[in-house]
Amino acid sequence: MQMIVFVDDEPSVLDGLRRMVRNSGLECRTEAFSSANEALQRITQGGVDVIVTDLRMPEMGGIELVSRLKSDPATENTPVLVLTGLDDSQAKETALSMGVMDFVSKPANPQELLSRLRNALRIKSYQDRILMQNIAYERQLAQAQRTEMAGLLASGVAHDLNNILQSISGHVELASYKVGGNDAAKPHLQKSVDAIVHAKKLVQRIRDLGKTVDAKTKGADFRVMVGDALELLAALLPNTVKNLWNRPDVPIFVPVDATRVFQVIMNLCINASDAMHGQGTITISITEDTGDRLSLPPGHSPL
Repeated sequence: MQMIVFVDDEPSVLDGLRRMVRNSGLECRTEAFSSANEALQRITQGGVDVIVTDLRMPEMGGIELVSRLKSDPATENTPVLVLTGLDDSQAKETALSMGVMDFVSKPANPQELLSRLRNALRIKSYQDRILMQNIAYERQLAQAQRTEMAGLLASGVAHDLNNILQSISGHVELASYKVGGNDAAKPHLQKSVDAIVHAKKLVQRIRDLGKTVDAKTKGADFRVMVGDALELLAALLPNTVKNLWNRPDVPIFVPVDATRVFQVIMNLCINASDAMHGQGTITISITEDTGDRLSLPPGHSPL
């Protein structure tokens, strides 16, 4: 629930303002202060949506209060209404130049004041929503930048690894010709060839991580995607983290982008490892679902 803070050195005025808000049915809380210093301390604690202040008060006047509020990044966007009986155009001009939203003259018309309070609360609500959206966008941008950087690094590493594998593959092939009819050496060389093929497959997966995800999707066996991700994870996760893969006996074909699913599985397992502080078992299971029981937005399909 939103909060309005009233600041006035006349207790009767404060009582009347709070009573007016209660009787209006306006859904908000109120706090009242007869001292601008006390009000400032409360406002800087946060959680205040609108401030209504008098101009002329002892110790600290309304102009100084507004000045301090507008110079603090935490309160500079909080709407301020000035409620005053002064007919001082210079003071009003100064307050407006400092960012005061509006003026209401004493004695205030209840309907007029309530209308302006509603507008101020609505504006503050919009400001808060925009701020939260901006924070969310900044986080998404930061994540996208980190992902892009990780992709570039992955592509560079994969390129170097691929060159090394090409060299190893060439030497193994050359060794195969050298051994000739040495049957004892052939099984070992074949294992080397198989390992190279497997390594090239993993390198290709690493290179795929650095590519922009294609919006087009085609059917792929989910079991293969999970298996490929787990093979790479085996080299990334600590030895104290085990992967338990409940692999289905039959293929599960789904219309998804294989690279995106690969990235999702990698992220989930790495996050799970971090949550377990690098020790435990990650169990992975998949089941086929037609989506009949799911409530999905238009254009979305279950994995």
